Amino acid sequence: MSRKTTPPKNDLPLTEEREDATSYAVTALAPGRVAGQRATEGDVLRLTEEEARNELLSGHIRPVTADGVKAD
Repeated sequence: MSRKTTPPKNDLPLTEEREDATSYAVTALAPGRVAGQRATEGDVLRLTEEEARNELLSGHIRPVTADGVKAD
């Protein structure tokens, strides 16, 4: 007999929908997971400042500017 489980409710919207999230491009230095998400070079992730902090310091991501060009 299997037990049916329901995922816990989270009142926070997805990161992609949050106003405090910023776009970051994944660099070649990044491992297979960035900020807990599977990612490859060139992917664009929407992360909060807190989620992005360590990845920025590690060189795994770069901010994306408003015109879509990856900042150096």
